[in-house]
Order: sequence, then structure tokens, then C-alpha cells
Amino acid sequence: MSRVITLDKGSKRRMKKIRWKIREVISAVFLSLIVLGLCVLLAVWELSHYSAEPKTPRVTVQR
Repeated sequence: MSRVITLDKGSKRRMKKIRWKIREVISAVFLSLIVLGLCVLLAVWELSHYSAEPKTPRVTVQR
């Protein structure tokens, strides 16, 4: 028999009774920081990869 999750008032009351342990909060924050850091590193890598100077020399006009 499967249980169906409903969002009636009873389940909202039960959600308010959930208490987080300090270890769980610290773990969630730490995991979020790791994911955020990896996203920033990926964004920086992508930007540097596409905005890098071309390997062929550029022709410039000198007057």
C-alpha cells in the first residue's frame, strides 16, 4: 500500500514540528557552500576559456 503525500493542514502542522539538529544544519550549509563554490569555479573557467587571447597573432595598424 503506497502513501500519498497531501498538502492539507495536517501535513503543514507536521512540517512545523520538524526540528533540525545543529549537525544537520551545519551539513546543509557546508554542502550548499561546496556546490556554490563549484558553480563559481565553473563559471570562472568558462569565462576564461572563451575570453582567452587567440593563439594566432593579431594584426594591428600602427601609424
